[in-house]
Amino acid sequence: MSDSIINFLKKQGDIFSSAKYFGGIDKLREIGKTNPKIMDMITKSSYGYLEFQAGDRPGQTKTYEFNFYVLDYDMEDDMGGGDYNHAYLAIDLIVDYPNLTDEEILRIGQWAAEYCEDGRCDYNISNKIFEDSLIMSDVKKINGKDVPWVSGSLLNNQTDIVPDEEVEELIKKSENGGTVKESVIRIKKLLKVDL
Repeated sequence: MSDSIINFLKKQGDIFSSAKYFGGIDKLREIGKTNPKIMDMITKSSYGYLEFQAGDRPGQTKTYEFNFYVLDYDMEDDMGGGDYNHAYLAIDLIVDYPNLTDEEILRIGQWAAEYCEDGRCDYNISNKIFEDSLIMSDVKKINGKDVPWVSGSLLNNQTDIVPDEEVEELIKKSENGGTVKESVIRIKKLLKVDL
């Protein structure tokens, strides 16, 4: 079965067109988890990273980087005679910070998605079809799970925007292994004793 899938993907030539026969890139990635050759083909065609600078004060900005998979895309030719196209990506953002809750991971993902919506990200994607393209993205999933917001709506209500400082604290918490209380809870679960 795996060989026939690989042959089919090669025959189609475009991973995004072929993924539609499997229910999308997500479903194809599920299949690829058991076959390194399939996963390699998917990664080579749909994997990338984005980066942006956050921070309001001069000299206080930091660069953040997030990996992602392209789920789908639209491409528009530049009608102005330029040398580039416009690519609009639907992405699955990988937010990989240990020791955080699902809600905290989602909060970091929302923050990064806000930067994507604002057009403040630089993209590096493995697939050559995106070369010489001005890229915008819309975060549709975080770590394979659908996001709870409406695409393109994060910047509509300025009071709901995730502050840079909040994310910095979450990242520090992740790097330090979480809070002491969370560490005790994890130890209790490991030892299965009541403290």
